Amino acid sequence: MESANTDKPNISGDNKLLEDSDVPVDSNDEPAESSHLAAERSDANDQEIVANFFHYIAEKQVDVVSNIIANGFVSPDTPNDRGETPLITAVSNNDAAMVRLLVSLGATIDGYGSYSHVEEDHWTKVQRTPLQVAATEGKLGIVRILRELGADDSLIAPDGAMALRLAAENGHREVVDLLPTRRGGAWKRWKVTHEKQMRRLRGILEKIGSVFKFLFWTVPKFLLWTVPKHIITTVPKAIFVTMPKEIWQRRHKVAPWCKRQITKFPSRVKKAAKLAGEGMKGAGKAIQKVPGKIWQILKRIPGALWTIISWIGEGLGKVGTAAFNILKRVASLIHTTIQAVVGFFRAITLQDIANGFRAILRAIFIDFPKAAAYFATTFGKTSLKVLGYVLGSFGKAIFYAFALVFLLLRWLPTKIWQMLVACGVSIGKGVEELLVWINPKRM
Repeated sequence: MESANTDKPNISGDNKLLEDSDVPVDSNDEPAESSHLAAERSDANDQEIVANFFHYIAEKQVDVVSNIIANGFVSPDTPNDRGETPLITAVSNNDAAMVRLLVSLGATIDGYGSYSHVEEDHWTKVQRTPLQVAATEGKLGIVRILRELGADDSLIAPDGAMALRLAAENGHREVVDLLPTRRGGAWKRWKVTHEKQMRRLRGILEKIGSVFKFLFWTVPKFLLWTVPKHIITTVPKAIFVTMPKEIWQRRHKVAPWCKRQITKFPSRVKKAAKLAGEGMKGAGKAIQKVPGKIWQILKRIPGALWTIISWIGEGLGKVGTAAFNILKRVASLIHTTIQAVVGFFRAITLQDIANGFRAILRAIFIDFPKAAAYFATTFGKTSLKVLGYVLGSFGKAIFYAFALVFLLLRWLPTKIWQMLVACGVSIGKGVEELLVWINPKRM
């Protein structure tokens, strides 16, 4: 009968794994622990073992990794805390010897694991096989080794990715030439792209809806319902309930208050007459200053007119340039399309045509409106100068009120453009997958 000590890992001088671990090893001299503490200690020990295991894989220490697996501390398919398998780590590290070792020790050569890559300026996790990772990163030597060891290049990832398409999309021509022609996963690839763009589209629509709700529901409701309701419910109560109650509670002070008012009335009349006299004098002085103020405004008008004329001239120049740019982009797209047809979509890729189409859309919906809206965008600065010339600070206050409205009007076309781009990406992906079905090795 075997003793209980046979289940514990053998810690020898050759085993660097537990030597480097900070987790203490159980001793027979220590008091018995509860099952909860024992489970925590076991989990910590397992995590430390896996972390050290992947550290040695990254350091390309083949002998140490072999010893760890041979002693049964981990299996060759044990993932790390990110879900990455040992074989994927070895592939990313471009370590051919480690790849051969792991496969020889029983690693699943076609096993899926987590793989992180940059997509739209942020890191994204996807499920990939070791061969798909090697194809994505263009590691030709590793691709050869994995295929020699029996890796299946026809496997389709949950998002529709295949080794051949991953190599082509990342521009690795040598890997594309090495891998056999495969068709598959097109529907999944398009579906993933479409769902992503539809989520983006829904997010934009929700933002637009929230802004319109605020402007056309929340604000009017506050002004036309909440405020009047508050006034109707509080003012009458204050006049007919609260005020009489306060007067009644202070009724003993009413007579002294009336006496004070009667006593102070003559002095107040005298003070009011004095203020009226000063006001009339001030009004007379203001009237005397009116011609001078009018003259100052008239002197500022030529400067304001020159500002307006300069703004109109510069705006017309920008609109003309934008219109010419649209014609130029349309001609460029026609030229690109004709070349693609003549070369049967080989010399020129779908990406070239899509870029040309997006350039036209951008010129129509962004560049031209920007130039045409130059009058509106620079109208702000021009108006600020003109109103500042003529009306001073009051004119600037008027400008900022209208500027807020203009910013809201400018925001909407930008969101519409983003929705068009999302729809265009989805449609473009569908057309691209159709061309890939015709030519699976299309770059």
